[in-house]
Amino acid sequence: MRRFNKKHIKYVIVFIVCISALGLIAGLLPLNQRYERLAQITPIINTVAQKESMNPSLIIAVIRQESDFKADSVGDAGEIGLMQLTMGAVQDWSRITKNPMPEKSELFQIELNIQIGSWYLNRAMSQFKHLSKERQVILALSQYNAGRSRALRWDKNYKKNLLERIPISSTRNYISSVVKYKSHYSQKVN
Repeated sequence: MRRFNKKHIKYVIVFIVCISALGLIAGLLPLNQRYERLAQITPIINTVAQKESMNPSLIIAVIRQESDFKADSVGDAGEIGLMQLTMGAVQDWSRITKNPMPEKSELFQIELNIQIGSWYLNRAMSQFKHLSKERQVILALSQYNAGRSRALRWDKNYKKNLLERIPISSTRNYISSVVKYKSHYSQKVN
């Protein structure tokens, strides 16, 4: 059996430190890429937020949760782009705003995707504008994530501790993440 001397142990330690440093650097790369993607879309978000009278950090938070700022994202159920648009949401937007129905491939266009997603989110916010700001955001995000009928049912059934009482854990987690990201990005945006 071979014995290690102090020289061998030093080489092993240096090797471990180098590997650890490379792992740390590799872990930071996605973070840098995320902020680069965010920097590219922030002017569009600000323009759309102003048009929709919305807080840009809420739009950013939804995009972060939905697609991690990846414009080419496709969800498991076929949701499209940065804001993970469903075809139902796009049809609503087209019908109500009298805009032509875009082709599915057009929904990957950053500006159009943010425009439609923000319109849809703002519409959900407007439906709950008579409520406290916290409850309004929770219900609007519930609607964005789980659908209008569920959000309305939860509003009716759960007068207190709404977030904790939402029966779908993935929706609870979604809302919690978006609220956390909203807080994070509002500090960065302002």
